[in-house]
Amino acid sequence: MAPGLWHAVEVKQDGHVIGRLPYTAKRRFGLTALTTPGLTPWGGPWIKPGGAKPANELGHQHEILEQLIQGLPKADRVTISCAPEFQNLMAFHWAGYGLKLGYTYRLTDLDDNQRLWDDMRENVRRACRKAEKVTTVTRERDVGVVIAAMEKTFKRQEMDMSALFPTLERIDDVMRRRNQRAIYAAEDAQGRIHAAVYIAFDERHSFYLCGGGDPELRNSGAHALTMWHAIKDTAARSRVFDFEGSMVRNIETFVRGFGPRQVPRFTASRGSRTVKLLEAMGFA
Repeated sequence: MAPGLWHAVEVKQDGHVIGRLPYTAKRRFGLTALTTPGLTPWGGPWIKPGGAKPANELGHQHEILEQLIQGLPKADRVTISCAPEFQNLMAFHWAGYGLKLGYTYRLTDLDDNQRLWDDMRENVRRACRKAEKVTTVTRERDVGVVIAAMEKTFKRQEMDMSALFPTLERIDDVMRRRNQRAIYAAEDAQGRIHAAVYIAFDERHSFYLCGGGDPELRNSGAHALTMWHAIKDTAARSRVFDFEGSMVRNIETFVRGFGPRQVPRFTASRGSRTVKLLEAMGFA
Protein backbone atom coordinates (compact mmCIF):
# COMPACT_ATOMS: atom_id res chain seq x y z
CA MET A 1 0.00 0.00 0.00
CA ALA A 2 2.93 2.28 -0.78
CA PRO A 3 2.78 3.11 -4.52
CA GLY A 4 6.22 3.52 -6.02
CA LEU A 5 7.92 2.88 -2.68
CA TRP A 6 7.40 -0.86 -2.26
CA HIS A 7 10.26 -3.26 -3.00
CA ALA A 8 11.40 -6.74 -1.95
CA VAL A 9 14.65 -8.65 -1.69
CA GLU A 10 14.32 -12.22 -2.97
CA VAL A 11 16.43 -15.36 -2.74
CA LYS A 12 15.88 -17.93 -5.46
CA GLN A 13 16.84 -21.54 -5.87
CA ASP A 14 16.45 -23.29 -9.22
CA GLY A 15 14.34 -20.38 -10.40
CA HIS A 16 11.94 -20.57 -7.44
CA VAL A 17 11.63 -17.96 -4.68
CA ILE A 18 12.60 -19.48 -1.33
CA GLY A 19 12.96 -16.25 0.62
CA ARG A 20 11.47 -12.76 0.43
CA LEU A 21 11.87 -9.60 2.50
CA PRO A 22 9.52 -6.72 1.54
CA TYR A 23 10.17 -3.11 2.53
CA THR A 24 9.32 0.45 1.62
CA ALA A 25 12.00 3.06 1.01
CA LYS A 26 11.33 6.58 2.23
CA ARG A 27 13.51 9.65 2.16
CA ARG A 28 13.18 12.51 4.62
CA PHE A 29 15.53 15.32 5.61
CA GLY A 30 18.14 13.82 3.34
CA LEU A 31 18.04 10.45 5.13
CA THR A 32 16.82 7.14 3.70
CA ALA A 33 14.71 4.77 5.76
CA LEU A 34 13.60 1.22 4.98
CA THR A 35 10.44 0.35 6.88
CA THR A 36 6.86 -0.94 6.58
CA PRO A 37 4.06 1.06 4.93
CA GLY A 38 1.53 3.03 6.92
CA LEU A 39 -1.26 1.00 8.57
CA THR A 40 0.96 -2.08 8.24
CA PRO A 41 2.06 -3.19 11.71
CA TRP A 42 4.44 -5.83 10.43
CA GLY A 43 5.79 -7.56 7.37
CA GLY A 44 9.19 -9.12 7.79
CA PRO A 45 10.81 -12.09 6.09
CA TRP A 46 9.16 -15.08 4.51
CA ILE A 47 11.26 -18.22 4.13
CA LYS A 48 10.07 -21.37 2.41
CA PRO A 49 10.43 -24.33 4.81
CA GLY A 50 13.25 -26.63 3.86
CA GLY A 51 11.55 -29.73 5.26
CA ALA A 52 14.64 -30.76 7.24
CA LYS A 53 15.01 -31.82 10.87
CA PRO A 54 15.00 -28.91 13.35
CA ALA A 55 18.78 -28.44 13.58
CA ASN A 56 19.14 -28.26 9.82
CA GLU A 57 15.96 -26.19 9.37
CA LEU A 58 17.35 -23.45 11.61
CA GLY A 59 20.55 -23.45 9.59
CA HIS A 60 18.48 -23.16 6.41
CA GLN A 61 16.66 -20.15 7.86
CA HIS A 62 19.92 -18.50 8.96
CA GLU A 63 21.42 -18.92 5.50
CA ILE A 64 18.43 -17.50 3.63
CA LEU A 65 17.95 -14.66 6.08
CA GLU A 66 21.61 -13.64 5.81
CA GLN A 67 21.21 -13.41 2.04
CA LEU A 68 18.04 -11.33 2.42
CA ILE A 69 19.76 -8.92 4.81
CA GLN A 70 22.74 -8.57 2.49
CA GLY A 71 20.37 -7.77 -0.36
CA LEU A 72 18.85 -4.74 1.37
CA PRO A 73 19.98 -1.42 -0.11
CA LYS A 74 22.07 0.96 1.97
CA ALA A 75 19.97 3.15 4.24
CA ASP A 76 20.39 5.41 7.25
CA ARG A 77 17.68 3.55 9.15
CA VAL A 78 16.36 0.01 8.63
CA THR A 79 13.35 -1.20 10.61
CA ILE A 80 12.03 -4.71 9.97
CA SER A 81 8.84 -5.44 11.90
CA CYS A 82 8.31 -9.19 11.83
CA ALA A 83 5.03 -11.06 11.98
CA PRO A 84 4.48 -13.06 15.19
CA GLU A 85 4.89 -16.28 13.19
CA PHE A 86 8.53 -15.37 12.41
CA GLN A 87 10.72 -15.47 15.51
CA ASN A 88 14.15 -16.57 14.26
CA LEU A 89 15.96 -13.24 14.13
CA MET A 90 19.43 -14.52 14.96
CA ALA A 91 20.80 -13.47 11.57
CA PHE A 92 19.67 -9.89 12.24
CA HIS A 93 21.46 -9.97 15.59
CA TRP A 94 24.64 -11.26 13.96
CA ALA A 95 24.38 -8.49 11.35
CA GLY A 96 24.41 -5.81 14.04
CA TYR A 97 20.70 -5.11 14.31
CA GLY A 98 19.02 -4.37 17.61
CA LEU A 99 16.05 -6.57 18.50
CA LYS A 100 12.96 -5.19 20.22
CA LEU A 101 10.15 -7.16 21.79
CA GLY A 102 6.55 -6.15 21.15
CA TYR A 103 3.16 -7.81 21.55
CA THR A 104 -0.02 -8.35 19.68
CA TYR A 105 -3.22 -9.85 21.07
CA ARG A 106 -5.11 -12.71 19.48
CA LEU A 107 -8.31 -14.69 19.86
CA THR A 108 -8.42 -18.29 18.65
CA ASP A 109 -11.00 -21.09 18.96
CA LEU A 110 -13.62 -18.74 17.57
CA ASP A 111 -16.49 -21.19 17.04
CA ASP A 112 -18.03 -20.76 20.49
CA ASN A 113 -19.50 -17.25 20.81
CA GLN A 114 -20.75 -17.92 24.32
CA ARG A 115 -17.27 -18.83 25.51
CA LEU A 116 -15.83 -15.73 23.82
CA TRP A 117 -18.46 -13.61 25.55
CA ASP A 118 -17.81 -15.23 28.93
CA ASP A 119 -14.04 -14.70 28.58
CA MET A 120 -14.45 -10.94 28.22
CA ARG A 121 -14.12 -8.70 31.26
CA GLU A 122 -17.40 -7.72 32.87
CA ASN A 123 -16.89 -4.02 32.08
CA VAL A 124 -16.61 -4.84 28.36
CA ARG A 125 -19.77 -6.96 28.44
CA ARG A 126 -21.51 -4.16 30.34
CA ALA A 127 -20.42 -1.63 27.68
CA CYS A 128 -21.81 -3.87 24.93
CA ARG A 129 -25.15 -4.26 26.68
CA LYS A 130 -25.33 -0.50 27.25
CA ALA A 131 -24.56 0.26 23.59
CA GLU A 132 -27.17 -2.21 22.36
CA LYS A 133 -29.86 -0.08 24.03
CA VAL A 134 -29.00 3.07 22.06
CA THR A 135 -27.27 1.94 18.85
CA THR A 136 -27.56 -0.55 16.03
CA VAL A 137 -24.43 -2.06 14.48
CA THR A 138 -24.46 -2.23 10.68
CA ARG A 139 -21.98 -3.60 8.15
CA GLU A 140 -20.96 -2.80 4.59
CA ARG A 141 -20.54 0.89 5.22
CA ASP A 142 -18.25 3.09 3.16
CA VAL A 143 -14.67 3.60 4.38
CA GLY A 144 -15.54 7.27 4.82
CA VAL A 145 -17.46 6.31 7.98
CA VAL A 146 -14.26 4.97 9.54
CA ILE A 147 -12.19 7.96 8.42
CA ALA A 148 -14.73 10.37 9.90
CA ALA A 149 -14.67 8.48 13.22
CA MET A 150 -10.86 8.43 13.23
CA GLU A 151 -10.71 12.16 12.54
CA LYS A 152 -12.83 12.84 15.60
CA THR A 153 -10.69 10.56 17.75
CA PHE A 154 -7.44 12.16 16.61
CA LYS A 155 -8.86 15.64 17.10
CA ARG A 156 -9.69 14.78 20.72
CA GLN A 157 -6.12 13.53 21.15
CA GLU A 158 -4.79 16.69 19.45
CA MET A 159 -3.04 14.59 16.80
CA ASP A 160 -2.89 15.14 13.05
CA MET A 161 -2.94 11.68 11.45
CA SER A 162 -4.59 12.75 8.20
CA ALA A 163 -1.63 11.40 6.21
CA LEU A 164 -2.92 7.90 6.98
CA PHE A 165 -6.29 8.42 5.32
CA PRO A 166 -5.15 8.15 1.67
CA THR A 167 -3.36 4.93 2.63
CA LEU A 168 -6.54 3.55 4.19
CA GLU A 169 -8.49 4.49 1.06
CA ARG A 170 -5.98 2.61 -1.12
CA ILE A 171 -6.16 -0.41 1.16
CA ASP A 172 -9.94 -0.30 1.07
CA ASP A 173 -10.02 -0.06 -2.72
CA VAL A 174 -8.16 -3.37 -2.94
CA MET A 175 -9.76 -5.20 -0.02
CA ARG A 176 -13.29 -4.20 -0.99
CA ARG A 177 -12.85 -5.60 -4.52
CA ARG A 178 -11.42 -8.80 -3.03
CA ASN A 179 -14.25 -9.03 -0.49
CA GLN A 180 -11.64 -9.14 2.27
CA ARG A 181 -12.78 -6.31 4.51
CA ALA A 182 -15.66 -5.55 6.82
CA ILE A 183 -16.70 -2.22 8.31
CA TYR A 184 -18.80 -2.08 11.46
CA ALA A 185 -20.53 1.13 12.53
CA ALA A 186 -22.72 1.75 15.58
CA GLU A 187 -25.47 4.25 14.75
CA ASP A 188 -28.20 5.66 16.96
CA ALA A 189 -31.79 6.61 16.13
CA GLN A 190 -30.70 10.16 15.28
CA GLY A 191 -28.29 8.87 12.62
CA ARG A 192 -25.19 9.67 14.66
CA ILE A 193 -22.22 7.32 14.29
CA HIS A 194 -20.91 6.50 17.75
CA ALA A 195 -18.01 4.28 16.64
CA ALA A 196 -16.68 2.49 13.58
CA VAL A 197 -14.02 -0.18 13.05
CA TYR A 198 -12.26 -1.53 9.95
CA ILE A 199 -11.43 -5.24 9.68
CA ALA A 200 -9.16 -6.70 6.98
CA PHE A 201 -9.08 -10.47 6.66
CA ASP A 202 -8.05 -13.60 4.81
CA GLU A 203 -8.60 -17.27 5.57
CA ARG A 204 -5.96 -17.19 8.32
CA HIS A 205 -6.38 -13.88 10.16
CA SER A 206 -8.88 -11.10 10.71
CA PHE A 207 -7.10 -7.89 11.66
CA TYR A 208 -8.52 -4.93 13.52
CA LEU A 209 -6.82 -2.45 11.21
CA CYS A 210 -8.17 0.82 12.62
CA GLY A 211 -11.19 2.53 14.10
CA GLY A 212 -12.47 5.51 16.00
CA GLY A 213 -15.46 7.17 17.56
CA ASP A 214 -17.23 10.38 18.40
CA PRO A 215 -15.72 11.76 21.64
CA GLU A 216 -19.06 13.29 22.59
CA LEU A 217 -20.68 9.84 22.43
CA ARG A 218 -17.82 7.70 23.73
CA ASN A 219 -19.65 6.76 26.94
CA SER A 220 -22.27 4.80 25.00
CA GLY A 221 -20.01 1.73 24.88
CA ALA A 222 -20.32 1.54 21.08
CA HIS A 223 -16.63 0.92 20.40
CA ALA A 224 -16.77 -2.26 22.45
CA LEU A 225 -19.98 -3.31 20.71
CA THR A 226 -18.58 -2.86 17.20
CA MET A 227 -15.53 -4.90 18.17
CA TRP A 228 -17.74 -7.64 19.61
CA HIS A 229 -19.69 -7.87 16.34
CA ALA A 230 -16.42 -8.11 14.40
CA ILE A 231 -15.18 -10.88 16.70
CA LYS A 232 -18.42 -12.86 16.41
CA ASP A 233 -18.22 -12.82 12.61
CA THR A 234 -14.60 -13.95 12.46
CA ALA A 235 -15.21 -17.71 12.65
CA ALA A 236 -16.97 -17.61 9.28
CA ARG A 237 -13.92 -16.19 7.51
CA SER A 238 -10.70 -16.66 9.54
CA ARG A 239 -9.04 -18.81 12.16
CA VAL A 240 -7.62 -15.97 14.27
CA PHE A 241 -8.80 -12.51 15.31
CA ASP A 242 -5.80 -10.22 15.73
CA PHE A 243 -6.15 -6.89 17.55
CA GLU A 244 -2.71 -5.88 16.17
CA GLY A 245 -1.67 -5.15 19.73
CA SER A 246 -0.32 -1.91 21.09
CA MET A 247 2.36 -0.86 23.53
CA VAL A 248 0.21 2.15 24.46
CA ARG A 249 -1.16 1.41 27.90
CA ASN A 250 -4.76 2.61 27.53
CA ILE A 251 -5.13 0.83 24.17
CA GLU A 252 -3.66 -2.36 25.62
CA THR A 253 -6.10 -2.16 28.51
CA PHE A 254 -9.08 -1.85 26.15
CA VAL A 255 -7.91 -4.73 23.94
CA ARG A 256 -7.07 -7.00 26.85
CA GLY A 257 -10.65 -6.69 28.06
CA PHE A 258 -11.82 -8.94 25.21
CA GLY A 259 -9.88 -11.89 26.63
CA PRO A 260 -7.22 -12.48 23.97
CA ARG A 261 -3.87 -14.13 24.54
CA GLN A 262 -0.69 -12.09 24.41
CA VAL A 263 1.59 -13.05 21.50
CA PRO A 264 5.19 -11.82 21.24
CA ARG A 265 6.59 -10.34 18.05
CA PHE A 266 9.95 -8.82 17.23
CA THR A 267 11.36 -5.84 15.37
CA ALA A 268 14.92 -5.64 14.06
CA SER A 269 16.41 -2.20 13.53
CA ARG A 270 19.70 -0.62 12.69
CA GLY A 271 20.68 3.03 12.31
CA SER A 272 23.65 4.83 10.83
CA ARG A 273 25.97 6.97 12.95
CA THR A 274 24.06 10.03 11.77
CA VAL A 275 20.74 8.59 12.91
CA LYS A 276 22.19 7.51 16.26
CA LEU A 277 23.59 11.01 16.79
CA LEU A 278 20.21 12.57 15.94
CA GLU A 279 18.48 10.15 18.30
CA ALA A 280 20.90 11.05 21.09
CA MET A 281 20.10 14.71 20.49
CA GLY A 282 16.36 14.02 20.50
CA PHE A 283 15.77 14.75 16.80
CA ALA A 284 14.89 11.22 15.60
